[in-house]
Formats: sequence, structure tokens, C-alpha cells
Amino acid sequence: MTAVTVNKTIQVPASEAWAKLSSFKNIEEISPIIVKSETIGAGVGATRIYYMPDNGAAAAIHETLHKVEDTTMELQYKMTKGPFPISGYVSDIKVTAIGDFSCTVTWGCQFETDDKASNNSAMIELFEGFYHAIIEGLETRIQNKHKLQKQKRFILDLFWTIFFYFIHYLWKTNELTNTYSFVFIGLLIVFVEVLTRVD
Repeated sequence: MTAVTVNKTIQVPASEAWAKLSSFKNIEEISPIIVKSETIGAGVGATRIYYMPDNGAAAAIHETLHKVEDTTMELQYKMTKGPFPISGYVSDIKVTAIGDFSCTVTWGCQFETDDKASNNSAMIELFEGFYHAIIEGLETRIQNKHKLQKQKRFILDLFWTIFFYFIHYLWKTNELTNTYSFVFIGLLIVFVEVLTRVD
């Protein structure tokens, strides 16, 4: 049995890192080497298939979610089919909070290979690189989401400031009851609310 473990501290809240990982969905959003994924079901028993860049059947990896513990932020999944020369692949992920805005992600696995030492070394290197890349992608995605939220809130705050000055101007110039003014104001509010909607 061969074991691989990667520990990496990232500057995002543990709750958000856990929410993304435990969903078992859209892994391509945080991985630079996965082109798409499909998840069926939710929670224990959910299955996931994801595809490497050539998108061929031989590059499809099938996994099943075996355990999810929200209290301790731990999960376990098993690879049931894949293109690698291994068997018995089981992976464990744990998220540990470090303060409010950082956490450590521990991602490891165990698997069996044939007797060739070269295959074993290659698989260790592959999975270590894979876990590092996904954890870094997770950090980048959450941080970018926070930046976008701040930008949207800034735009919205700026809009409402200008909007109230505009209303004041219409009121002072007796144009507030103008039908065109109401239509313009309504369309402007709808446009900005849609533009700045925070996911």
C-alpha cells in the first residue's frame, strides 16, 4: 500500500473551503487539468466523473463519495475506475480552520500499484502535484470571489449615492413627477441590481 499526503495552508475561511470541497461538484472550477465533471446525487453515495484534457473515455475518472463529516470537515471518496495503473484508491480530505480567514487543507490517498518501482514513484508524483494544484485553485477561486463581491458592493454603494443626488436634483427642479424620469429610474435600478448581484 502506498500513501500520499499533502498539507497546505490557504488564506480563505475554512467554511468556504469545506463547502466547495464537500459539495463534490464542479471540480473543474478549481483544477487546471480537469476540463469538465459530472456529479450525480449529493452526500454519501454521490458519484462523480471528471475528464482530463483530451476528454476521451480513457481519461475519465470515476469516483464515489464514501464519507462526509461536516462537524470535523472531513470527507472520503474512492476511485472506482480510471486510467491509472493502480487499484484500491481511497482519498481523504480534511479542512482545519486557522483563525477566521485561513485554513489548512490535508489531502491524501492510499492505493496499490504493481511491483514496478517506476510506476509507484510516478503515481506519487502525479497525486502530489494534483492535490497541490487543486488546493491552490481552491484558494484562488475563493479569493477572486471575495474580490468580485467587494467590487460589486462598491459599485452598488456608488450607484445609490449618485441615485439619491439625482432624485434630489429632480425634486428641486420639479421634474420628479415626469413619467420619463420614473421609467429611467426604474430601468436604472433594475440594471444595477442585476449587474451587481452577489453570488
